[in-house]
Amino acid sequence: MELKWDAAVKAAESSNGSGNPALWKMGDSDTTIYLFGTVHVLPVGLEWQNEVIEDAFSESDTVYFEIDVESDETSDTFSRLVKETGYLPVGENLFDKMNRKEAKKVKKALAEINYDPEAIADMMPWNASMNISDYHIMVEGYNPLKGVEMVLWAEGMDQGKNFGHMETVEEQFVAISGGDFDEQLEELINWAESADEIDEALSFIIEEWRDGDVNGLSVLTSKDLDTSEGSYDRILVSRNRTWVPRIEAILDDPGSHFIAVGAAHLAGPDSVILMLEDKGYQLDQIQ
Repeated sequence: MELKWDAAVKAAESSNGSGNPALWKMGDSDTTIYLFGTVHVLPVGLEWQNEVIEDAFSESDTVYFEIDVESDETSDTFSRLVKETGYLPVGENLFDKMNRKEAKKVKKALAEINYDPEAIADMMPWNASMNISDYHIMVEGYNPLKGVEMVLWAEGMDQGKNFGHMETVEEQFVAISGGDFDEQLEELINWAESADEIDEALSFIIEEWRDGDVNGLSVLTSKDLDTSEGSYDRILVSRNRTWVPRIEAILDDPGSHFIAVGAAHLAGPDSVILMLEDKGYQLDQIQ
């Protein structure tokens, strides 16, 4: 994994962006859609907005995120689903599902970020990975409240925007929690093996996003770097295919619309951008 990542970094460094986060535009005679790739967590103080983004956002009547960010039901539903499916049967222990070497490796990585292994001992691997990842990112100084979606949502509220979403909470939950047990466990163990590189990796991904280097992001989020066979298709490709007809439906709604989804969905050979172009739509990268 480390060798693949090093090669990906070198490839990403060989390409350049516009110097600003990428933004695309598509539409028809009475509808304009802007597509903007986001990063869900950012370091405090990072400047990324500019006049092009602000003008497109201000012009738009409706802002679409991946899921409904304004409803209390979103967090309630997610919490319910985690409670229902995110835990092992009573009496079972996650570390007993690993061999001795794997368990030692995961516990060592957790100790390095001051995370109590007992906190995940009763969890399904996907739930453990999600909790560890959220904690690890915050320990490294990244703030989800400063992520692009939260900033845009606050601005949209101030401007009286309408809001929409590309998928339901349940659909996103399936993507996060899917895969068989062994696949989920493999992802958790892979996290432990690369935990000391996560800050550097995330920093570089954010740098490429901030520069608008779509080719660089494509390399850094490619299938070759994915930690398991199924997660790339589940997290990216399948959702992208689902979103394309929903974007087409937005074209039937006159006015301007701003779609803000994770940047990985808009980069690479399986991106929403290429899927739309394959269907004959013209998308112009305006930044």
